[in-house]
Amino acid sequence: MTGTLRPTYESASTRRFFGGRTETCRSVSVEALNFVKTWEDGSKSIDEKAKSFYDAAKQHVGYISKASAGEGCDRHLFGLKQMYSLLSSSSSESTKLHDIFTNPMFNYSSHWFLSTSQLSSNNFNGYGWSPVVPEGLGLAYMINNDFTHVNVTAFKDNQFGIKPEVMGYYLNLSINELNDVLTKANLVKAKL
Repeated sequence: MTGTLRPTYESASTRRFFGGRTETCRSVSVEALNFVKTWEDGSKSIDEKAKSFYDAAKQHVGYISKASAGEGCDRHLFGLKQMYSLLSSSSSESTKLHDIFTNPMFNYSSHWFLSTSQLSSNNFNGYGWSPVVPEGLGLAYMINNDFTHVNVTAFKDNQFGIKPEVMGYYLNLSINELNDVLTKANLVKAKL
């Protein structure tokens, strides 16, 4: 839709741990990029497209499982950054922030243009939250047996250039294309 993958936050629950709440699942991956490129390539077969989807989904589930098990990096890095700030404010000597926290790539990769999470249940008819950066979007989604629901939000002064209704339009097209291709793919039929 935009021609680039943007840093995306997916909530991973860490509530199995005392005081645990969430960790970040970074949704952008090499497999996700390959999935997009494969689906954009008109010469790729349905089975190649399905395989790229399953590869991206497998990687995503693997990362979210690790993040939920306390093996994510974002909360750890956030804690270290907070410790630096506390040391600096409580000490008479200035504590220099570690270079990783001033690295442009670190800051860009933590600027969540998309903030997503899911709560799939037949008992809810919708929920949502706001984006976490001014030019971002918030996407709350539910994937159930008979329907997919996505609530897309943005701030009124969104600078990102993508309006929620445009994102909704492309999400609808994508979900329908996924359904069509995955229903026809031999890979899916073999798993059934």
